[in-house]
Amino acid sequence: MKRRIASIFLAGAGMVFAYSAQSSVIISEIMHHPQSDSNAEQWFELYNTEDSSVDLSGWVVSEGCNFVFPAGTKIGARDNIVVAANTEIFSSLYPEANSVVGNWSGSIGTHIRLTDALGRTVDDVNFATDGDWAQRR
Repeated sequence: MKRRIASIFLAGAGMVFAYSAQSSVIISEIMHHPQSDSNAEQWFELYNTEDSSVDLSGWVVSEGCNFVFPAGTKIGARDNIVVAANTEIFSSLYPEANSVVGNWSGSIGTHIRLTDALGRTVDDVNFATDGDWAQRR
């Protein structure tokens, strides 16, 4: 997607712990708690930080949700791709989004791990959904 579909990172989340193995693809946004409370409206976005496209064929999302990228899935140079729990619902909520894959099983929970087709960890994000992170002191 050329335009951000949300101006939030980890909506409603507290602490974020990220790991990246020098990868050009990162988990850039997470919608883990939609206003409707429906897991079918969950999604997250990947961003390619490089100047060339990356083939995501066979890459795996694991931990809370489970998804394998279909053959031929690519993320363009310096571009985004959304991974949605339910692509039909996502597209109805964000019709301007044009790079969406998904229909995963499970729920995001508080942990997302992205591995490449060889099983190497590309990005790994843990986050909390509570705490005093939003309180001004």
